[in-house]
Amino acid sequence: MTSKVSVWWRLPEDLPPIPSLADYKAWAARQASAQDDPALCAEFERQPVPERVRAGRYQHIVVHVRACEIYFHGADWRKSDRGPEYYPGELWGCTMLHRVPDRMYWVIDSGLEERPYLTCEQGNQLAQELAPLAAHLIDHLVPVPGTEDLDWSAEAASAAYDIARAMARRPLPPLGRRPWLIDMDQAVRVYPELVDPTWADCTSQQLDEEAQFLTETALYRNRQILERLGNPEVREPEYYSGEPALVGARAWLYGYRQAHLKGREPVEASRWWQSRAVPITADTTDRELAAVAEAAQAEAARSGHHLTAPLDYLTQHRATLRQAVRAELEPIARRVKAAEQELRQARLARQAVLARVLSWGDPADRSDTDLGRRAGMSRQAVYELRHAPAPKVAAADRDDPAASR
Repeated sequence: MTSKVSVWWRLPEDLPPIPSLADYKAWAARQASAQDDPALCAEFERQPVPERVRAGRYQHIVVHVRACEIYFHGADWRKSDRGPEYYPGELWGCTMLHRVPDRMYWVIDSGLEERPYLTCEQGNQLAQELAPLAAHLIDHLVPVPGTEDLDWSAEAASAAYDIARAMARRPLPPLGRRPWLIDMDQAVRVYPELVDPTWADCTSQQLDEEAQFLTETALYRNRQILERLGNPEVREPEYYSGEPALVGARAWLYGYRQAHLKGREPVEASRWWQSRAVPITADTTDRELAAVAEAAQAEAARSGHHLTAPLDYLTQHRATLRQAVRAELEPIARRVKAAEQELRQARLARQAVLARVLSWGDPADRSDTDLGRRAGMSRQAVYELRHAPAPKVAAADRDDPAASR
């Protein structure tokens, strides 16, 4: 299938004015002459910065994947580049190989002697010339099974790199399919050991994380892949000097999971239990947890579904319940500490009152049993307090009235 990519022809009034290159040159000459003279340098810094310096590389080519559209764009350099609508999408780059944005853009290296800023007509013409590459890019994006998302292929990414080459100050010709861009299915064909069977039971979030990890590290961690593909070299020093790259991992992983489900629809375990009571507590054992996961999987299968990672979900849910139980310890500990402190104070107060009563030597207080009952103490404890030796008073304190109070 060949997509019909339309070119959105921009009007001059759609674009900001083109900054003056002559003004910039004059400013650059003054800047150079002021470098060695502190007075001139200080005066130069007080002068307004010309439009060309503020504008920078503000011209772009934009590809709207969903709308099958390509167009020339000029960011309004008179406004802050931190505004939400300053940039027309997501900037294309090699770090984008694990996902496909709906709208991506390339920066035109314009505003230079080699490539002056493009007029509206020149920008529209450039978009027209790049429309076949945009169509090739869109046609070779790969659907991610079970979603509405798209993923890269080596062909699509090669087209993106070719558009980037056309952005250079001295535009470079397209190179077509890059042998150093490796499709995930290529990698699996030559190196089946790359496949992890647990991928079939992963959640979508886990697959997304795995896809990014594979994109970033699979070729580096598994050098046998490149060896079995003939060690393709990156021969594009003008634009790309990195290592070979893996693409299409996300679409492949979702397809792998779908193939192992045998027609059943994957359902996240968290979604499955949203409308159901999770039949576990903080005291549920690992064996009981596995049995609950197995029973839930069987129930889901009867309705044509497959739960992704139910045991992981249940384990995490139990961990949450256990954390809530652990959290109960802190307020209990505070209550115990407060109670123990209150108990200490009460015991000291009781001992002080009982000592006072005993100090009277009143015959009415002769019975240790009766006093113990009143004070909530044993008879022996009262006896020991009654016959405890008086605290020694230091020689220096014997004549101190305060020591005898």
